Amino acid sequence: AHTLGCAAGAAVQRVIEREGLITRVAEEGKWLLETLQAELGQNPHVGDVRGRGLFAGIELVTDKHTKQPLDEALMGAVVTDIAGRGVLVGKTTRSIPGFNNTINIAPPLIVTQTDIDEIVEAVAAGIHQVTAKGVR
Repeated sequence: AHTLGCAAGAAVQRVIEREGLITRVAEEGKWLLETLQAELGQNPHVGDVRGRGLFAGIELVTDKHTKQPLDEALMGAVVTDIAGRGVLVGKTTRSIPGFNNTINIAPPLIVTQTDIDEIVEAVAAGIHQVTAKGVR
């Protein structure tokens, strides 16, 4: 069993190297963060956009200056709206009660800049749609 596991792991490492996935993740991750920040940076309900590689978080707040977390029910509505646009995102659920206000984005390693643009468009539209109805 160990031989098979080692062979599988070695094969994965060869694919990662051959496909240049580490470099690709760095490049596409930079595009993801830059695009999210450009699209959402001025939104009054986005407290922060942060990430590393292809993992990003968008902190949603009732007020950009006080950083009061967005209500958890509204967070669920944002995730549902984004899913309705064809993009699956997550949200924090195991944080301190009342502070589960971060949308998580983790596209696959094969994501393209066109895919990222579509993801960001759906996320921005979902956030706008839900927060435009009023926040508490």
